[in-house]
Amino acid sequence: ENYHCIWCETDKSCRHEINSTICKSNHIISSSMGICPDPRLRQIYPTIGPQYGQTPIQIYGSSLGKKPEDISVVLINSNQTTYPCHIQNQSYVTAQSFICQPPSLPIGIYTIKVTVHSVLSKDRPTFQIVVNSNKISFSY
Repeated sequence: ENYHCIWCETDKSCRHEINSTICKSNHIISSSMGICPDPRLRQIYPTIGPQYGQTPIQIYGSSLGKKPEDISVVLINSNQTTYPCHIQNQSYVTAQSFICQPPSLPIGIYTIKVTVHSVLSKDRPTFQIVVNSNKISFSY
């Protein structure tokens, strides 16, 4: 209730009431009837980037907080080194998506971990850094 969230049965997600127009009125369940589910990560874009390119990563999901400050994102490579991924505040869509900016990353595969408040998403998408990015195309 404090976060002004509602449950949208249309797509089975927790939404801030500002975004409730997407839901059919008979599909909205008040937050007083239950709590929002754990954060979910549905998709990231892109999934691959060039070495040291600092490629911004768009993350789509649900129950992703009320404001950017609610979220923490880290990328973890195979040797368990963690790299912060800073959220671009202007890209944040309440509870639904955001762009995070990683630092320069060495070649490898990185697991993305998102925490909303103290709740860690169970989803673990991966982002890959490659040497030759000539065949990679990006659109923002």
